Amino acid sequence: MIKMLTKFENNDFSVDEFYSEISKKLKGYEFSSFALGVGYPKEIKEETKKKLRVDFQKGLVYKISKELNKKVDYKNKDILIIIDLIGKKIEYVFKPIYVQGRYNKYSRELPQTYRYCFKCRGKGCKLCDGKGKLSETSVEEILREYFLELFAAEELKFHGAGREDVDVLMLGNGRPFVLELAEPRKRSISKKELKDLEKKINLNEKEIQIHKLKFCKEEKVEKIKQADHKKLYLALVECDEKISQKEIKALKGKHYVKQRTPERVSARRSDLIRERVGKIKKVEYVSENEFKVWIKADAGLYIKEFISGDAGRSIPSVSELLGKKCKCKQLDVLKIL
Repeated sequence: MIKMLTKFENNDFSVDEFYSEISKKLKGYEFSSFALGVGYPKEIKEETKKKLRVDFQKGLVYKISKELNKKVDYKNKDILIIIDLIGKKIEYVFKPIYVQGRYNKYSRELPQTYRYCFKCRGKGCKLCDGKGKLSETSVEEILREYFLELFAAEELKFHGAGREDVDVLMLGNGRPFVLELAEPRKRSISKKELKDLEKKINLNEKEIQIHKLKFCKEEKVEKIKQADHKKLYLALVECDEKISQKEIKALKGKHYVKQRTPERVSARRSDLIRERVGKIKKVEYVSENEFKVWIKADAGLYIKEFISGDAGRSIPSVSELLGKKCKCKQLDVLKIL
């Protein structure tokens, strides 16, 4: 991630001048390793380039390493310094810090991530009351405030292992996530400080709780995004006709479901037919037209549509199996399996 940029006008190849500029820009940044690259203009002859790589480039690397007491590491650097002699600029690429954990969500009005207003695309309009977003905050935004402060970072990216709908609670062992902290000024954060931050968030926040925070590598982002986690759900189902305990007990068992991309997400998801398994493990009678159902589901099974049938896009569905029109009145994720 390139964040800082320096422009220069002279054509001098002064090690001291470039070192002075670089050390000034990196003041306040914690880092233990760096790498340096130089882009030379085409008009410079090859013999001159060879000499510059020794006298200027290697000399500058040596001076930065010695004066700032930093290790030169081209494979695992904290900061990459790029001197572009063609465009006359210095760019700094900072290695992000990654933190993984799990979160629980206890609000039915809290989305996982920032919800841009689809109408104005974040600019502000009547629909979003000029805010540019459709919710006051999110799990991502709550965590951003705490983590940017601790790491003195410029930005935070939230990577979740899937997501639940805004009105769905995330209970049990929580949903895995990875936070990517861009351009951190502080890198020497200890495991204890991370645990202290976890306690602070859980003490201050009522809508979310986080746990199992620890540092991880970049590869973890792809792993949690590709992981096919089965989940255990609890749904409160409402029917438009009276139901009996005998009828709902007949729902128990494994159901092989074919689902076309639901209408409610069709604008942002590919129109596909997915085959998933939904196992109804337990049912509980609530009233003459309501019941609870516990569903163990494959990753990617849309539970609300599995219940309603989504106008025939989800086959079979609880509605079809009961022969009554049903809808999911309330939904919780009880556990990520």
